[in-house]
Amino acid sequence: ANVDGPVVYVKYIGDKKVLHFWDTLENRPAEPGFMNVQSITATATLTAQDCGVILAGTTSSITITMPDPAVVPEGFIWIKNVSANGSAVSIIAASGDGLDATAGGTSVYLPSKYDRRLYVSNGSDSWLLLVSA
Repeated sequence: ANVDGPVVYVKYIGDKKVLHFWDTLENRPAEPGFMNVQSITATATLTAQDCGVILAGTTSSITITMPDPAVVPEGFIWIKNVSANGSAVSIIAASGDGLDATAGGTSVYLPSKYDRRLYVSNGSDSWLLLVSA
């Protein structure tokens, strides 16, 4: 099959939800890696162990602080606003880091339900924006 764009396969191992993730169906690795999937319902500061998929949302606005990209040189973080009532999710960079090196930003706002961003670490001082929707 010809599939354009990211391919994600959800699988449960025990009670933990994990993802297989690759850029296209044709380029998938023989043994895709597992990605962390978690829900965040309150303001939080992410760590290297939080890289993966973040489903963020609650009935009030929350702020997510990204981890230092230098400690997760090949990490990615996919954040999606899943609030039931459309409460905003703010994403901010750790002190001294950026959220999109090309735009020079340090914060982004996901104002509506289903807004999402995919970031990948540049390995030093910024999270590079790959997908914005």
